[in-house]
Amino acid sequence: MIEFFHNLFGTDFMPHVMCLRTPGVIWLHVASDVLIAVAYVIIPLGLLQLLRIRKDISFHWVFLLFAGFIVTCGATHVLAVVTLWTPIYRFEGLMKAATALLSLATAICLIRLIPKIAQMPTPDQWRLANEDLKVEAVENQKAQQTTALMAAIVANSEDAIISLTLQGVITSWNRGAERLFGHSSEEVIGHDIGVIIPPELSQEEANLLSVLSKSESVNHFETERLHRDGRRIRVSLSASPLLDASGGVVGASKILRNIGHQKRAEEQFRLVVESAPNAMVMINREGEITLVNELTEQWFGYSREEMMGKRVEMLLPERFRHAHPGHRTGFFNKPAVVGPRQRAMGLDRELYGRRKDGTEFPIEVGLNPIQTENGPMVLSAIVDVTARKRMEDNIREFNRILEKQVDERTTQLRSANQELEEFAFVASHDLKAPLRVIDNCSKWIEEDLQEHLSGDTRENMSMLRGRVQRMDKLLDDLLEYARIGRVTDARYTETISAQMLMNNVLELLAPRGFAVTAGPNFADVWVTAMPLQQILMNLIGNAIKHHDKKTGSIEVTLEDRGTLYAFAVKDDGPGIPAEFHEQVFKMFQTLRPRDQVEGSGMGLAMVRKHVELAGGTMELESAEGKGSTFRFTWPKQQQRLEGEATEDYANAGQST
Repeated sequence: MIEFFHNLFGTDFMPHVMCLRTPGVIWLHVASDVLIAVAYVIIPLGLLQLLRIRKDISFHWVFLLFAGFIVTCGATHVLAVVTLWTPIYRFEGLMKAATALLSLATAICLIRLIPKIAQMPTPDQWRLANEDLKVEAVENQKAQQTTALMAAIVANSEDAIISLTLQGVITSWNRGAERLFGHSSEEVIGHDIGVIIPPELSQEEANLLSVLSKSESVNHFETERLHRDGRRIRVSLSASPLLDASGGVVGASKILRNIGHQKRAEEQFRLVVESAPNAMVMINREGEITLVNELTEQWFGYSREEMMGKRVEMLLPERFRHAHPGHRTGFFNKPAVVGPRQRAMGLDRELYGRRKDGTEFPIEVGLNPIQTENGPMVLSAIVDVTARKRMEDNIREFNRILEKQVDERTTQLRSANQELEEFAFVASHDLKAPLRVIDNCSKWIEEDLQEHLSGDTRENMSMLRGRVQRMDKLLDDLLEYARIGRVTDARYTETISAQMLMNNVLELLAPRGFAVTAGPNFADVWVTAMPLQQILMNLIGNAIKHHDKKTGSIEVTLEDRGTLYAFAVKDDGPGIPAEFHEQVFKMFQTLRPRDQVEGSGMGLAMVRKHVELAGGTMELESAEGKGSTFRFTWPKQQQRLEGEATEDYANAGQST
């Protein structure tokens, strides 16, 4: 063995330096071989570091074989430098032989791996695959978010959401189910669904699972379920099958909603409609009748079964049926139908309903839009107005007859008023003539027999002429009373200030010993001169005439009340007892003997007639010993009076 190594590293050959001799060539070989050797050492180290970092690299043994080949190649270059001076060519040859074997083995392995390496993705393929992975990652993230969202929706849904196997074992139970049935998820998951099924409905549940096992769904099935405390709950149930990856049915998912409140509300609504005092008809957008009450059956003669599902036009006369669908569609298409709104149907038109026997009757219809689970509906309230129409016809006929009678009576009254006025005028004229004769004769007799008349006779003659003058005044007042509201002249349309009106009244009356004051509002108001002047003269004159003293105060006020004026004449006289308040307004009535107070007793009667004909009111406030206040209202626009006398009568005479 020692001899083998001795021969292996023997130097019995000539070194290469003896052949090259030129120093530049020698050192060129030295530098090149050293650099190649260094590179051949670094390359295997890099490959080993890569294998250490990426332990998942396939065919890592090829990298190790290649690293060994590179290392031996580097060793041959190192020996090339050594053999320049030390000719150990046997060892160098042995190293090259090892290098050759490693390189040959590497080449053979590499050739065998080329088909597999060729199947490896290209950089573009790796890029596309990487992009696909990114897209898939995003989609997976979205799917996870959607799954989490759906889980949150299911968990927080107000409806009960339950999943179970086809054998009826509960596998999930959300919070809505806990609230609806009173069981927690821990109490029911893994247990049979029968915990919430009434005993008599167990077969119904079995049939439901049988339908779901055939991949069929169940929608809005109304049934009953049990609460934990034993009470029954009316629910609407929807169920769908749960499928595995291969499409096979592995379970079922149920959604249950408590419709107890809804059913009670529907029942209350039905009772309200049924007990309504009108015929009630509900229709959908297509005009199909979905609800009627008993009065509808009675009024129209159809049974409930005959009307349900039929078009509402069956309740209308033939002449209205063609146009009604258009009106109905227009009403449904209005945005207001989605909210509460009530409208009368057929405004300004006569509406009629048609009974089963073909007869018609007048109706009024109120339309009420209602939102339901099945879409918008319209509830119609139908009123039979036959009796009212008959009453309206009777009233119209009565009014016609009454108007005719009023016209006839008005004509008669006009004629009577005309005759009365003519009579008053003639009577006044014919009666005044004898009075003037009596007055003149009494004066002549007194003059002719002046020397023979005693004091008593003279007093009687004076009394006679006083009675004649009183009778003459009475006739004038009677004629004036008859003309009130019928005889007018320019003074009845002349407008003057109220202050000027009061000045005219005071100038005509010329009250002595009495202070008459007018309120401040008289200066700002304009009124018609007549008959207000005559009214105020009568009231103020009466206050002076009937005063129990020769001096006193009279206050006249005026108040603007919008559409009318309010006048008041207040005095400090003896007052009028309450029992005579109405009597003083009657014709020919006086509270004191005419021998004490001169007057015809017509003044206040004429005042009241003027006021009432103008549309005002008259009242008296007085008490014995406390003075009197006469109040009257005067509309700013007086009523038009029918039967006004012609202008000819205006000049027939004036009251004194």
